[in-house]
Amino acid sequence: MKGRKPLPTELKVLRGTNRKKGGTEPSPEKGIPFPPHSLSGEARKEWFRISAALNNLGLLTQVDRAALAGYCQHWGRWCQINNALKGKKLTAAGAAGQPVAHPLIAQARMESDAYRKFLVEFGMTPSSRARLVIETKEEALTSELDEILAMGDG
Repeated sequence: MKGRKPLPTELKVLRGTNRKKGGTEPSPEKGIPFPPHSLSGEARKEWFRISAALNNLGLLTQVDRAALAGYCQHWGRWCQINNALKGKKLTAAGAAGQPVAHPLIAQARMESDAYRKFLVEFGMTPSSRARLVIETKEEALTSELDEILAMGDG
């Protein structure tokens, strides 16, 4: 099927756009999954940094391991490429002597595009975060009380 991918309910709730009550969406166990052994260096550092932040927002579950690992792996490669580019000219002479971009620039762009796609999945870009509406505990209790009272009216 083509079209937009559905957003997870947790993101819809934070954005204030969740219209479904109940539903059939699975609710995996929340929490920080163990990082894959394949992550190292900057990728591993990013895993621990971002998993704690996502967990604090209630956006991370045990089944998100592969998606989070994918993000961290692309982030780690992007960091490696940028470190390799430090102190190097960003252009080189092409076959005909014309200036061309350093080959690592294209790789950095590919890694950046890949990790940004994962960022959107977790609501971690400025634009996706701007659409989030975080309900205070008081607002949540008021909303829950309103639902209970409305059930008694019907």
